[in-house]
Amino acid sequence: TAADVPQFFERFWRKEQARSSGGLHVGLGLSLVRAFVQALGWEISARLDNGSTLVFMLSGPRAGANPG
Repeated sequence: TAADVPQFFERFWRKEQARSSGGLHVGLGLSLVRAFVQALGWEISARLDNGSTLVFMLSGPRAGANPG
C-alpha cells in the first residue's frame, strides 16, 4: 500500500511474514541498495503509480557534471 512505501528502505522492515516463501528474509535488501546508492552520491526513492505499480527512481549527477 502507499502507506508501506516510505518504509521500504528501512532496515529489517517486512510487510508480513505470512507473505514470505518461508526462506530466510531479513529485510536488508533495499536498505543495502540505498546505502550503496548514497555512497555513490546518488539517491533512490519509491512510489506507487496509480495505486498499483511500484516505481523506483534512481537519480544522480549528470554525466560530465562538475561535483564541486
